[in-house]
Amino acid sequence: MMSPLLHEHAINGLATFDSLRVNLTGSSILNSVLRAFLSTASVLAVTLVFLLHSATAAELPAYVPHQVALPTGATYWDHDAVTIVGYNDMDAIFAKLNALFVRYHPRFHFNMRLPGTAAAPAALAFGVSAFAPMGAEFSAHEAATFNAITGDAPEPFRVAHCSLDPRAKSAPIGIFVNAANPIASLTTLQVAQVFTTGQKPADITFWGQLGLPGEWSDVPIHPVGIAEEAAGGLSSFMLAKMHGLPFAPAFDGFPQSVDVIKKVSQDVAAIGFASGNSSETHVKLLKIEDRVINDDNYAYDRFLLIYVRKRPDAFVAEYLRLIFSREGQAAIASAEPHYRPLLASEVTADLSKLDELRNAKPSLSGKLPDVNQRTKPLCIMGSRDFQSLLQQVDESFAAAYRGSRPVLKLQGTAAALEGLAAGLASVAICDRAAWPLELRPFRQLQGNEPLDIRIARIGYAAANSQLPVAVYVNTINPLAGLTLLRVRQIFVRGNAEGDITNWGQLGLTGSWGYRAIHIFGLRDNGGFATATRHAHFDSLPFSRAYEPFNEPGDAAKAAAQDPFGIVLLDRMGVNTLPPEIRLLPLASGHQSPYSAAAYDDVRNGKYPLSDYLHAYINRTAGNQPDSIIAEYVRFLLSPAGQQMIAAAKRMGMVALDAREIRLEFAKLNGHGARR
Repeated sequence: MMSPLLHEHAINGLATFDSLRVNLTGSSILNSVLRAFLSTASVLAVTLVFLLHSATAAELPAYVPHQVALPTGATYWDHDAVTIVGYNDMDAIFAKLNALFVRYHPRFHFNMRLPGTAAAPAALAFGVSAFAPMGAEFSAHEAATFNAITGDAPEPFRVAHCSLDPRAKSAPIGIFVNAANPIASLTTLQVAQVFTTGQKPADITFWGQLGLPGEWSDVPIHPVGIAEEAAGGLSSFMLAKMHGLPFAPAFDGFPQSVDVIKKVSQDVAAIGFASGNSSETHVKLLKIEDRVINDDNYAYDRFLLIYVRKRPDAFVAEYLRLIFSREGQAAIASAEPHYRPLLASEVTADLSKLDELRNAKPSLSGKLPDVNQRTKPLCIMGSRDFQSLLQQVDESFAAAYRGSRPVLKLQGTAAALEGLAAGLASVAICDRAAWPLELRPFRQLQGNEPLDIRIARIGYAAANSQLPVAVYVNTINPLAGLTLLRVRQIFVRGNAEGDITNWGQLGLTGSWGYRAIHIFGLRDNGGFATATRHAHFDSLPFSRAYEPFNEPGDAAKAAAQDPFGIVLLDRMGVNTLPPEIRLLPLASGHQSPYSAAAYDDVRNGKYPLSDYLHAYINRTAGNQPDSIIAEYVRFLLSPAGQQMIAAAKRMGMVALDAREIRLEFAKLNGHGARR
């Protein structure tokens, strides 16, 4: 017999995808799935009744409520309610789960803020949210930042399988080819060999290598998919499935699944990965390891997730127990857009994990957020490298503005930006511009991007200093320097002036004149490389010859070992550079002199890749910052503040000139360009 709650969900005429089995082969497979989801309510009701009588549903534990106190001392307890911040496509699921939880625990109320996945990591790290509902896994950057803030890694729990309902924002990833392509299936190894480079035993670049005969055998494969910098986590998920190796040189990335599907429909030689609930009549989905996209254990299935801290409290544990119950999974099944319930084996595994976390000893490294930090009048977050400077600034500011002594919380630039997005930092002092991926939480949590005030230049070429963003070549390379235009023509493709691929095109002769340029840098994953590409290279895609690395040290080492190499690197210490490479002097234009980033050149704006020290602040009503926060930034721009910055020369600091200060004051006062 079904419990009354289960029967209630069944008679509502709601269903899940697991019972909508269709034969997902051939060019019409996706349309078959979509038609199935548009079936009548009566068919769906029968389907759910079948599901809830199935062995899987019967194997799930019934919910037995435990007494749990209101978490009134928790940082996520706000206005007598539990705050949950996260994924917007879980709104209907939480409406049902919260109602179910309150039925058993009537004293609880919920404050739901579901702007999107990007908002969740920061909200969890700073204790604003009880847990982090996610439509994708934490990215490597999000996980590293979470660790910097809390001292621990976040712990994921599965909530449901992703959906093939076309309305769902999270779906299993499908591998698509043009409908004219005769291939029917691939292994996961073959997928990795097609989409990435460096797989063992070899990359796959022609359709004949996948067994296609005749005219197909010599056709190059055109791999496409979601760009690594794009939001949503599809690219990160696929790269993790493909051993973390970089995309193939022939790979073209697009911002959305619909763009990938369109490209595959127009190109018979293309293969793409995209959301499996995307639809187009001229493409087809491939079987992977002889499994179709809605099979159990499909290789690229994905989950809705909830991330928690390393040791979840009593409320969080009780809420997860509800999710993993028969009633909780039925509630999820009944919520549109029909995310698929977990298997019994998955529930068992995650319940066991929950018990382990609850019974574990508290981590010595774990740091709980300060319950009173929201009430602090002025919290300055930033890099530990600036501790001595910021302490001096804060003491002087406190003396000038009595009762406004700032509180320093120095956990790094990424943590500072998340703290500002979560509303817990007043000012984020950052040693670089915010990366595109770091601005997404602001848009979701604050409704706009932060105000960016430059307060100093940072990085110059000198002993024991921090070098600025720079281009490096091997020490035996005779090239005297490059203009920024030439740098762009080397590193990205599609330049109106043409692309540069050979050292001879830069004027080198002899044995250098016919050698290809070997281009190195960091992954185009929304971080430094992506930000530089947008800021200095007209947002064009990187060259096919660009070889990306995860770590700057590895990219520098590659150029050190290759006489024909060139590498683009973020700020780094002089002493961390391999001795076999040298900073290449750069010029803003053909009429400008080359600069090797000497102190005076950086101070006078002659070095074209010069970076800044930034003060990011949130805007409030009227698009203006809070008055005391604005005063703090004005102090940094004042003669007293700039004198302190100039005195920090050994830290790589360079004070702004008078023109730059006027521009930043104009921005602060609401009259300048927003960044």
